[in-house]
Amino acid sequence: MNKKILGVFVSLLAIAMLATPVMAEPTKGQKVPVRFRAVGYYSYEGEDYSDYTNNGGIRIRKNLIVVYDPLELIFLDGGPTLVGNATINVDSTSNLDKKTQVAHYDAVVLFETPEGGFKGQMLAHHKNMRTPEWTLDWHFVLQGFGAFEGQTLQIRLNGPYPGTQALGYLLKP
Repeated sequence: MNKKILGVFVSLLAIAMLATPVMAEPTKGQKVPVRFRAVGYYSYEGEDYSDYTNNGGIRIRKNLIVVYDPLELIFLDGGPTLVGNATINVDSTSNLDKKTQVAHYDAVVLFETPEGGFKGQMLAHHKNMRTPEWTLDWHFVLQGFGAFEGQTLQIRLNGPYPGTQALGYLLKP
Protein backbone atom coordinates (compact mmCIF):
# COMPACT_ATOMS: atom_id res chain seq x y z
CA MET A 1 0.00 0.00 0.00
CA ASN A 2 2.84 2.41 0.81
CA LYS A 3 4.37 1.89 -2.65
CA LYS A 4 1.06 2.88 -4.29
CA ILE A 5 0.79 6.03 -2.17
CA LEU A 6 4.41 6.90 -2.85
CA GLY A 7 3.90 6.30 -6.59
CA VAL A 8 0.81 8.55 -6.68
CA PHE A 9 2.61 11.23 -4.66
CA VAL A 10 5.67 11.19 -6.95
CA SER A 11 3.43 11.28 -10.04
CA LEU A 12 1.49 14.28 -8.72
CA LEU A 13 4.71 16.02 -7.76
CA ALA A 14 6.14 15.45 -11.26
CA ILE A 15 2.96 16.82 -12.90
CA ALA A 16 3.03 19.87 -10.62
CA MET A 17 6.67 20.54 -11.47
CA LEU A 18 6.04 20.26 -15.21
CA ALA A 19 2.98 22.52 -15.07
CA THR A 20 4.64 25.25 -12.99
CA PRO A 21 6.23 28.00 -15.11
CA VAL A 22 9.85 28.82 -14.43
CA MET A 23 10.33 32.44 -13.40
CA ALA A 24 13.71 33.88 -14.27
CA GLU A 25 15.38 37.26 -14.21
CA PRO A 26 15.30 39.01 -17.62
CA THR A 27 19.09 39.12 -17.62
CA LYS A 28 21.94 38.22 -15.32
CA GLY A 29 23.80 41.32 -16.48
CA GLN A 30 22.94 45.00 -16.50
CA LYS A 31 19.59 46.51 -17.46
CA VAL A 32 20.50 50.06 -18.52
CA PRO A 33 17.62 52.54 -19.13
CA VAL A 34 17.83 54.30 -22.53
CA ARG A 35 15.91 56.64 -24.81
CA PHE A 36 15.94 56.77 -28.60
CA ARG A 37 15.62 60.17 -30.23
CA ALA A 38 15.24 60.57 -33.98
CA VAL A 39 16.46 64.02 -34.94
CA GLY A 40 15.74 63.78 -38.67
CA TYR A 41 14.30 61.29 -41.13
CA TYR A 42 13.42 60.72 -44.76
CA SER A 43 11.90 57.87 -46.77
CA TYR A 44 12.13 56.44 -50.26
CA GLU A 45 10.76 53.53 -52.24
CA GLY A 46 12.93 50.43 -51.88
CA GLU A 47 13.55 47.77 -54.48
CA ASP A 48 10.30 45.96 -55.38
CA TYR A 49 8.28 48.72 -53.65
CA SER A 50 4.52 48.28 -53.94
CA ASP A 51 1.61 50.46 -52.84
CA TYR A 52 -1.93 49.21 -53.36
CA THR A 53 -5.26 50.58 -52.10
CA ASN A 54 -8.48 48.63 -52.68
CA ASN A 55 -12.03 50.00 -52.97
CA GLY A 56 -12.63 49.32 -49.27
CA GLY A 57 -9.94 51.79 -48.20
CA ILE A 58 -7.31 49.18 -47.26
CA ARG A 59 -3.80 50.30 -48.23
CA ILE A 60 -0.92 47.83 -48.35
CA ARG A 61 2.66 49.08 -48.72
CA LYS A 62 5.73 46.88 -49.00
CA ASN A 63 9.43 47.81 -49.01
CA LEU A 64 9.15 51.45 -48.00
CA ILE A 65 12.59 52.45 -46.69
CA VAL A 66 12.69 54.93 -43.79
CA VAL A 67 16.02 56.39 -42.67
CA TYR A 68 16.43 58.13 -39.31
CA ASP A 69 19.59 60.22 -39.52
CA PRO A 70 20.83 61.30 -37.08
CA LEU A 71 19.50 59.01 -34.38
CA GLU A 72 20.58 59.31 -30.75
CA LEU A 73 20.75 56.55 -28.14
CA ILE A 74 20.70 58.39 -24.83
CA PHE A 75 21.74 56.54 -21.66
CA LEU A 76 19.46 57.74 -18.87
CA ASP A 77 21.99 56.69 -16.21
CA GLY A 78 24.38 59.41 -17.38
CA GLY A 79 26.41 57.40 -19.88
CA PRO A 80 27.56 58.93 -23.17
CA THR A 81 25.01 59.57 -25.92
CA LEU A 82 25.67 57.52 -29.04
CA VAL A 83 24.90 59.07 -32.43
CA GLY A 84 24.18 56.99 -35.50
CA ASN A 85 21.42 56.23 -37.98
CA ALA A 86 18.71 53.65 -38.58
CA THR A 87 17.56 52.15 -41.86
CA ILE A 88 14.16 50.49 -41.65
CA ASN A 89 12.29 48.42 -44.25
CA VAL A 90 8.56 48.93 -43.64
CA ASP A 91 5.66 46.69 -44.65
CA SER A 92 2.33 48.15 -43.56
CA THR A 93 -1.41 47.67 -43.84
CA SER A 94 -3.66 50.67 -43.24
CA ASN A 95 -7.41 51.08 -43.00
CA LEU A 96 -7.82 54.61 -44.39
CA ASP A 97 -11.47 54.88 -43.30
CA LYS A 98 -10.71 53.90 -39.68
CA LYS A 99 -7.35 55.76 -39.70
CA THR A 100 -5.44 52.75 -38.34
CA GLN A 101 -2.24 51.04 -39.40
CA VAL A 102 -0.25 47.95 -38.45
CA ALA A 103 3.36 47.88 -39.64
CA HIS A 104 6.23 45.42 -39.47
CA TYR A 105 9.74 46.84 -39.57
CA ASP A 106 13.11 45.23 -40.23
CA ALA A 107 15.61 47.63 -38.69
CA VAL A 108 19.37 48.13 -38.71
CA VAL A 109 20.79 50.76 -36.34
CA LEU A 110 24.46 51.73 -36.82
CA PHE A 111 26.72 53.75 -34.54
CA GLU A 112 30.06 55.24 -35.56
CA THR A 113 31.72 55.05 -32.13
CA PRO A 114 31.96 52.35 -30.97
CA GLU A 115 31.68 50.57 -34.31
CA GLY A 116 28.65 48.31 -34.44
CA GLY A 117 24.94 48.52 -33.91
CA PHE A 118 21.68 46.60 -33.59
CA LYS A 119 19.34 44.80 -35.94
CA GLY A 120 15.98 43.19 -35.49
CA GLN A 121 12.22 43.49 -35.69
CA MET A 122 9.75 46.21 -34.81
CA LEU A 123 5.96 46.10 -34.67
CA ALA A 124 3.93 49.30 -34.83
CA HIS A 125 0.24 50.08 -34.33
CA HIS A 126 -1.14 53.51 -35.23
CA LYS A 127 -4.63 54.70 -34.25
CA ASN A 128 -6.46 57.84 -35.38
CA MET A 129 -3.74 58.61 -37.92
CA ARG A 130 -3.40 62.20 -39.06
CA THR A 131 -5.87 63.47 -36.46
CA PRO A 132 -5.26 65.32 -33.17
CA GLU A 133 -5.91 61.97 -31.35
CA TRP A 134 -3.14 60.09 -33.24
CA THR A 135 -1.55 57.48 -30.96
CA LEU A 136 1.35 55.08 -31.40
CA ASP A 137 2.16 51.71 -29.87
CA TRP A 138 5.56 50.53 -31.11
CA HIS A 139 7.63 47.73 -29.69
CA PHE A 140 11.01 46.65 -30.93
CA VAL A 141 13.67 44.18 -29.93
CA LEU A 142 17.07 44.56 -31.57
CA GLN A 143 20.13 42.29 -31.19
CA GLY A 144 23.61 43.81 -31.02
CA PHE A 145 26.52 43.20 -33.39
CA GLY A 146 30.09 44.48 -33.57
CA ALA A 147 30.90 46.36 -30.37
CA PHE A 148 27.37 45.52 -29.12
CA GLU A 149 27.58 41.74 -29.66
CA GLY A 150 25.58 39.87 -27.01
CA GLN A 151 23.48 42.91 -26.05
CA THR A 152 19.75 43.42 -26.62
CA LEU A 153 17.95 46.72 -27.09
CA GLN A 154 14.26 46.78 -26.09
CA ILE A 155 12.37 49.99 -26.86
CA ARG A 156 8.70 50.97 -26.61
CA LEU A 157 6.73 53.99 -27.77
CA ASN A 158 3.20 54.17 -26.44
CA GLY A 159 1.16 57.35 -26.46
CA PRO A 160 0.20 60.43 -28.46
CA TYR A 161 2.00 61.41 -31.66
CA PRO A 162 3.90 63.67 -31.70
CA GLY A 163 5.28 63.83 -28.18
CA THR A 164 5.85 60.22 -27.14
CA GLN A 165 9.37 59.25 -26.13
CA ALA A 166 10.99 55.99 -27.20
CA LEU A 167 12.05 54.50 -23.86
CA GLY A 168 13.45 51.13 -22.97
CA TYR A 169 16.50 49.18 -21.87
CA LEU A 170 19.83 48.02 -23.13
CA LEU A 171 20.35 44.54 -21.73
CA LYS A 172 24.05 43.77 -21.29
CA PRO A 173 25.38 40.28 -20.53
